[in-house]
Amino acid sequence: MAGPGRHEIAAPADRHVRERRATRTIGLVVVVTLGIAMIAAGAVVAIAVLRDGGFGAVRGTAQAADYIDVSGGAMPIRRVPSSGSGPHAAAEEHLIMATITDLTTFWSDEMPGLTGRPFVPLAGGLTAMDSTAGTGSAPCVSSPSQIVGNAFYCPSDDGIVYDASTLVPVLLHRYGIGGLVTTFAHEFGHAAQAEMAGTAGGSTGGSTASPSDGSTDSHGSLLGEARADCDAGAFLAWVIKGHAAHVHLGEDALVDAVGPLLDFSDPATVSPSDPTAHGLALDRLSWVLRGYRGGATACRAMTTDTMHATLGEVASGSTSGSTPRFTSRRALLAAAEKSVWEFAAPADAATPDGAFDADVREATASGLLDVTAAHGQFAQATVLALTIGRQRSRTSTETACFAGAWVASVFGHAQPGSLGSWPGDADEGLAAVRAQPHVTFADLAAYADGFHGGRSACG
Repeated sequence: MAGPGRHEIAAPADRHVRERRATRTIGLVVVVTLGIAMIAAGAVVAIAVLRDGGFGAVRGTAQAADYIDVSGGAMPIRRVPSSGSGPHAAAEEHLIMATITDLTTFWSDEMPGLTGRPFVPLAGGLTAMDSTAGTGSAPCVSSPSQIVGNAFYCPSDDGIVYDASTLVPVLLHRYGIGGLVTTFAHEFGHAAQAEMAGTAGGSTGGSTASPSDGSTDSHGSLLGEARADCDAGAFLAWVIKGHAAHVHLGEDALVDAVGPLLDFSDPATVSPSDPTAHGLALDRLSWVLRGYRGGATACRAMTTDTMHATLGEVASGSTSGSTPRFTSRRALLAAAEKSVWEFAAPADAATPDGAFDADVREATASGLLDVTAAHGQFAQATVLALTIGRQRSRTSTETACFAGAWVASVFGHAQPGSLGSWPGDADEGLAAVRAQPHVTFADLAAYADGFHGGRSACG
């Protein structure tokens, strides 16, 4: 949500110019080449997005990849301008229509239990806008330039508007079908919230959360975003269980599926009371997990007191911007080694003889110290925490949980200039976990569990 009357997947693009070395963000300058294969007559129509961003048509009911069955998608899409948004707009629209059909089914199942009323489908439908066009307007949008790289729910129209020329190709190219599905599940979550609150089709702005459910304080807008992320998680769980008629995803797709939400996160200097705030990447992951594990009921029950936002926990003034905390990698790793061992073995805080050099060699050999350098020094420190945690754990999830618990032990509790004293450190730790080869959604969840629950959550 980025202003009165609309609820976005993320703040506008210029909000994501990081004030520190940031986690990866969706770049808008991406060249995407999409190839569409012919579909045999009479086949079950399905489109699988290949990892290079292309489309592949497949026939039959057994699918080897995550895919969306595009047969039967009922909701039409209005194009602005009417000429379309590129040579593959029709194929992309079929993916979106099928996803919206499943989302409508999901909320038709959920809404009566939440409100005692049936779910009313989007009155304003879907609008695909070409952000490269010179002119054109859509609900909540007076100019194409206002929607570059974005999608949002417009409560005054009860519809979803999205950038078809930039956002959709980038989502498919970088995150595959899962990223596209999660993006629209988030926006549809705003629509569901508006219906629960009775504001769909008539809101003049502000959060979709109602005053009776804990959103009257200055963080009410952030609560709306937290619930939308949570709703996306609830929908993903429903899909993974095989309940969706069109969207078919396996658990292996979840890391990419949540990627857009984690990458479209706030700079750590944003105030949680900012009406455009969406939360840190760790926040957004935690909210997705709330819905994934607890369903839409857990999302509805979330309040500003129980959403547990990490954004704003450490004052933005505690960071010196782009100035590194440590003058050398060795100094950084020495500080990290001391901190992690104090956390791992508080009864004997001294680092075991020879452990530092051995840990640094292992971390260096993994290549992750170089990979995470762009994210910041705390991300590199977390690589060392993962290295030490791996020595004490049986599984990758226990390792990630250990790292999350260590991050929480220093985040907001450290002296100025030391590890854990910067507001973006929790996200840098998550970036280190995401950078691991073969990382799983369970690993990401374990990092969040360790951060919020400490070592007791690690099994």
